[in-house]
Formats: sequence, structure tokens, C-alpha cells
Amino acid sequence: MENHIHGTHNNQSQHSVTHHKLDAIKAIKSGWKHMMKRPVTFVFLSLFGFTVLFLLMSFAFGILGSLPNFLDVFLSMVVIKFLLDKYEERKVNINFTFMEFVNFFVAQLILIIGFALLFIAIALPTFYPIYKLVVTDKQAFWGEVKTLMERPDNINNNDIYNNEEVNLTQYIDITGDETAVLSLLTLFLIGFCAIIYLAFRVSVTQWFLIDKKFGPIEAIKHSWHATRNNVTQLSILAVLSTLIMIAGALPLLVGLLFAIPLIYMVTLDSYKQMIGESK
Repeated sequence: MENHIHGTHNNQSQHSVTHHKLDAIKAIKSGWKHMMKRPVTFVFLSLFGFTVLFLLMSFAFGILGSLPNFLDVFLSMVVIKFLLDKYEERKVNINFTFMEFVNFFVAQLILIIGFALLFIAIALPTFYPIYKLVVTDKQAFWGEVKTLMERPDNINNNDIYNNEEVNLTQYIDITGDETAVLSLLTLFLIGFCAIIYLAFRVSVTQWFLIDKKFGPIEAIKHSWHATRNNVTQLSILAVLSTLIMIAGALPLLVGLLFAIPLIYMVTLDSYKQMIGESK
């Protein structure tokens, strides 16, 4: 299986990795089992080690513009590789080639740009119903808009500029067209659900990049195929992970020291389940 996967090229189909059904409850149990093997290691190394390193290096190089973005990519790769090695019970070996870093960064960039364009495409139609809303005093409305645009950057919306408080809503009659408001909310809800759905479909891209050393496009394709019939279980897993985070945050945030690495391992096992390599 492994040789078959690592030998994947562009002329092979995205089905070169066998994909399986995900069981969210099983992923929770498996993540817990792996945590219990080395709880101290996971809590201190996977959380404190990488988090502190990230904060210190980001603080040190934050003035250098885009460097923290590259640093974030590298640290994400380190965390994923560390977790994979621990999951497979092998010696941790953090050793990346330049192309692996480039592939990981490019994949991140593709997903960010893709979701940004998707957000714009979904958001634009939601503004159409706004055009139907009645502006009771157009001259005063645009006067307020001009005042808002001329504000200095350090003045926020709650401050008063030139002794005039900007309040655009007083000139808009929302009650005049309830259908427009309902359409706006409906389109927004549909768009939000679409973004969440697509986020689930590409959620294991990073794992394919590091675990199988795929290229950016290939990793995204494999993530799309692996999650095709697993969106419901991924949704359940997301809810359970959120509950774990909330439970961890309750005891003065101390529980997060355990909850965060646990969620990492649960996420890893869910990935392994979808490619048929879960332990």
C-alpha cells in the first residue's frame, strides 16, 4: 500500500489511495488511547514545545513582514510530522526537503485564495436584497456616508467626529420590505453552510502533504475524495471536538493542556481511518 501511494504521479487517478468510511466515535476513542500511552509527552511536547516556539519566533521576527507566515507553515509541518511519527510509534524524524515546504505553502495559498474567492462569490448575491431597502432621506444618508469616509483611521464607529455621530440606520426603512431581509438572511445561511461543507472536504489536505508527500493539487484531490462520504461524521467530530475544547476551558483553561493534543490525535486518527490505516 505504502509504495503504491508514494509512487503516485499526475498520470494516476486520485483513487490510488483507498478511502474508507469514518467513524467519529471510534476516532475519539482511538485518539484517547494514543494520548494515554504518552500523556506527558503529548501535553508538554506537542502543546508547550511548539506553541512556545511559535510565539517566541513570531515575536522575534514579527517586524519582518511575511516571515511569520512562512514560520507558521513550517511549524504546522513540524507538528503534523511529530504527531504522525508518534501515532506510528516510530522515532520522530523532523526532516523536510525544500520542495516539501514549497508544496505545503502552495497548498495553503491555494486554499486561502480559493476560499476568499468563494466567500466573495457567495457574499455578493446576499447584498442584492439590500438594494430594495428604502432610504428615507438619500441626501442625508450619503452625507453621513461621506462623513464616515472622511474620518481619520484612528476614529472608530462609536466615537464622535466633528461633534456628529454617524448613524446610517436612521435613514433606512427595513420594515418596508420584510421579504428583502428574509432573502438576505437565507442567502447568507446557504453561503455559510456551503463554506463549512467545502472546508470539511479539504480538511485533510495537510495530512496528505506530509504523510504521503503529495503535491498541492494532488493532496487537495485526495482530501476531496477521502471526505466524500464522510461529511456527516466529520460534522459530528467537529461538534465533539468543540465540546472537548469547552470542557477543557472550564477549569481555568488548565484542561486545554490536555484537550488540544487530544483533538490533534483525534483528527489524525480520523485521517488514518479515511485512508484505511487506523490503529
